[in-house]
Order: sequence, then C-alpha cells, then structure tokens
Amino acid sequence: MYLRTTKRHNKDGSTVEYYQLAETRWDPTQRRPTAHIIHNFGRADTLDRAALLRLAQSLSRVCQGGLDVPPEVSPPGEAIDLEWARSLGVVHVARALWEELGIGEVLRSWEPRGPRRAPHELALFTRVANRLAEPLSKLACYEHWLAERGYLPEAAALTLDHLYFALDFLDTHIDAIEREIFFRTADLFRADVDLIFWDTTSVDFDLYSAHCRKGLSDHVRQNLPPGYAHLIGGYLGPL
Repeated sequence: MYLRTTKRHNKDGSTVEYYQLAETRWDPTQRRPTAHIIHNFGRADTLDRAALLRLAQSLSRVCQGGLDVPPEVSPPGEAIDLEWARSLGVVHVARALWEELGIGEVLRSWEPRGPRRAPHELALFTRVANRLAEPLSKLACYEHWLAERGYLPEAAALTLDHLYFALDFLDTHIDAIEREIFFRTADLFRADVDLIFWDTTSVDFDLYSAHCRKGLSDHVRQNLPPGYAHLIGGYLGPL
C-alpha cells in the first residue's frame, strides 16, 4: 500500500496533481500487477494537509516508529534522532569515590604548577575509570573507549601522551602519594561507623554453648585444633 500521485494536463497548459491511496494487485485477466485505488484524497492544491498528517501519525504509531517520517509527523516521543549513547554509571560512581577518598585532591596537589600544567590527575582517573568499566590498553582506551564509549567530557582534550606521562608522574611520586592517601583514609577512630570492635587477644567461640573465652594462655592456644582460635582486629560500619 502506498500514496499514489497522478497528474492531469489541462487544455490551458496547466497541470493538476491528485493523491490516492493505492495498492498493487495481481490482475489475472491482464496477467500483470495493476494499481488498485482504495481512497482518493483529491487534488493536491486543495488537500487537507492536517488530515493527511494525522493519518501518517496514526500509521507511524501502529508501526512503532517503523516509518521514516519527518519530525512533524512522528508521534510525541518518537521525533528523536539518536546520534550516540554512552555509559555514565561506572564513571559517575568512580568519580564520586575518587573525590570522597581524597585521591583526586592529593594527585592535583602534586601536579607541577605553571601555565602548562599537565593534567596528570585527570589522565590517571581516566585510566582508572576505563579499567573499572572496560579494561583496555592505554592506546585502546584513548582511541576507542574515551572517544566512543565512555562519557567523560572533561577528558576530551586529553592526548595519548597525557596517559603515558601520567604514569611516569605517578611512578616518580608514588611513595609520597600512597602515604598521603593512606593517612587520609586510615584514621579508624575518626571514621563514621556504627560499631568498633578491636581485640588483639585470642578469641575462641564454642559452637555448642555459644560462650566466648578471651585471653587464652599460650599452652591452651598451642593445643587448640588449627583454625580454632583467631586473632581479631577490625571494625564494622557502613561501606
């Protein structure tokens, strides 16, 4: 089924067009396909365009977007030309944790100052986000993930050299950077936790009477079955 256009040439030289809804049927008498007119819309110059648009909109809705129609014809929600789509979730969560743990702030503080300051922190975060989302080499990260799949607009100006230089920067200052990040996150008694349990004595849990014996002597501890006594040191809290 299709929209058929026919023309009629008048004696005065003018041409009039007509729109018809038609379908092709097999004519057994003529033994060939012929156009069968289902509906005449009338002359093109007097056509009710709004009615024709409503028909096209209805057909497009039934076909669930399967028709290639202009935006003014498409039903609401279907007049979208999708150019690209990228994953944001992993990058978004990684950036939040990166800043919450102070990693970004520490790295930025170690970047050389000056007008031509290299974006080492951004390059390193790009590599970390890529390793979390879709582990690739530095070259593949730059040419494919960063350019086509990962959503990191602030890294649009990064070059492949930036990724390599950032690793050199990290290797040069790794000890100081690790130490500073460690002390930012390792202060147990300033952590926002629900419960702190810290004990360096041997603790034995009896599976039958469910009582706890603490501070076992060396003689008793040495004669317990393997794995029966444990040294406990840790804390429980929100992750």
